[in-house]
Amino acid sequence: MASNDKLSFWEIAKRWARETDEPIDAMMTDLLGAFWNGELPAIRSDNGAPISRGWVLKVLVSVGSHPGMAFHTCLEAIPERKQGLPDGGVAVDLVTLADIVLPASSERWTDADIGRASEILARRSASDYATHHSAIQIMLMLMAVSRRDFAGWYLNQNLYPRPHPDVIWPPALIPSNSDLPKPVPSGAAVDSPAEAVKSGSTVAAETKCAAWLAALMQAGPPGKAKAAYQLEALDKFPVGSRAFARAWDKAKSDVGAALAAPWQKPGRKS
Repeated sequence: MASNDKLSFWEIAKRWARETDEPIDAMMTDLLGAFWNGELPAIRSDNGAPISRGWVLKVLVSVGSHPGMAFHTCLEAIPERKQGLPDGGVAVDLVTLADIVLPASSERWTDADIGRASEILARRSASDYATHHSAIQIMLMLMAVSRRDFAGWYLNQNLYPRPHPDVIWPPALIPSNSDLPKPVPSGAAVDSPAEAVKSGSTVAAETKCAAWLAALMQAGPPGKAKAAYQLEALDKFPVGSRAFARAWDKAKSDVGAALAAPWQKPGRKS
């Protein structure tokens, strides 16, 4: 974020928690719930572009395993969760996980599919998300809200003993962008999201993703974490985690060992 007109969900939750002595998870739960309910429009913290509920769902599905939610491609795929009891009986757990059904391909998601998933997610806690995963951490830093939208929503809530919004978000506050993903190098050859979707093929999307990554690798060393590039790929191409991993490896192979070397070091930029 380069100005005071938007602030990430993560930064708001930290400031809100500090002022109210409530846990960060509680604050993040309220912010995410408002987003899924359509009460709090989200925008990207780096460029101000709108963030849709469908895009966030893509990120959640790509991560796969979450502490409090599970994604399935059909109702029949939802397992019956049973637990043996000391007396030989069986207890069926139906409430621990939120089971969310979505078609396997995000291109087939309808507004109704996204709406049903959103209704479920609006009732879940922030602790149900895999917040230890770098992709989720980056997503929460990318998800932001404008000052006007936050103030309008916040003043209508009756959640906690609340300080004035200006205490959480001082008018003179200029948020730091040190932890945000850096932009794609300007010289990189990147297809538009519309062009990527036109392929209609996972294989074609994976090929386009590999070509995009190869162009970035040819442009120079990585400017952000691998997970950040995966989130960007989700926005440009309909590729899942495994497809992205294959595209990443292919791009490194295509550009050669010398150019790929900076992209295969362990840590945040591996």
